[in-house]
Amino acid sequence: MHSSPMGLARQDLVPGGWRLAAPAIAMTAWGGNHYSPLLLMYRQLDGYTAVEVNLFFAFYVLGLIPGFLVAGPFSDEHGRKRLVTVALLLGIVGSIILALGGASAIFMCAGRLVSTRHTLAECSRGQGIVSSVPSTRSSAPG
Repeated sequence: MHSSPMGLARQDLVPGGWRLAAPAIAMTAWGGNHYSPLLLMYRQLDGYTAVEVNLFFAFYVLGLIPGFLVAGPFSDEHGRKRLVTVALLLGIVGSIILALGGASAIFMCAGRLVSTRHTLAECSRGQGIVSSVPSTRSSAPG
């Protein structure tokens, strides 16, 4: 079994296979980016203090650091497909924590920490899956 430069086994590379990975990447990118505008809502509507809202954002940033350190080596060892699968599962867990713990600053911080790791892993390695899938278009100029 041969592996592509992007860490996918040749049998995993099917024409049009990017269509399977792209929705997961798009959903993750949206899930990771919709949170920042909500910070104002948390302050105004949910009654969180400015310190708590800043803490939510701080946990977002804290989640990025280990995500950057772990995503690459995990992908190298286990492959991008497995990393994206784990990232999607982390996203589901993070969303559940945020949904069920919306009234607790501790759960909001925990949910942001988990969600950030999923977003980073998915977006950084998921795009590699999309870019490594062979194109079905002809490469001849035309």
